[in-house]
Amino acid sequence: MRRIQYDKKYMPVTIAVIIVAVIAVLLLCRYYDDRVAADSHDAIVTIQQIKDDNQSARDDISDARNEIGSAQQQLDHAAGHIDGAAKRADELQDRVRQDKAVIDDCKQLVEQGRGDAAEASEIFADIDRANKAAGAQTGSTAPST
Repeated sequence: MRRIQYDKKYMPVTIAVIIVAVIAVLLLCRYYDDRVAADSHDAIVTIQQIKDDNQSARDDISDARNEIGSAQQQLDHAAGHIDGAAKRADELQDRVRQDKAVIDDCKQLVEQGRGDAAEASEIFADIDRANKAAGAQTGSTAPST
């Protein structure tokens, strides 16, 4: 019987300790529940921000793809102009080579003409000397016209 009395004596203290323990557990659960809810809200906000950032990145990639396409078209257009300019430059170089050949021929003709002119001058000088010598021998002068 003593044991039953012993238990009855500590029964209110035991119940009070159990109630305090239950309250402490409930408070801890509430604290962690609030904490989990805050963390959950932060996670939801973070996930939404990641989705927004992902969409923004997709838009940026799409814009970049469009810009790259535009740049490629401009490069193709410029390459076409460069090819045309290179072809024209080749044509001009060919023309310059042809013109140089003509100029070289002209120079050669001029030099040949100078040589012919010098030779003709010598011939005329020889003729003049011969005429003067013949005129001096015959004693006649050439009629003037």
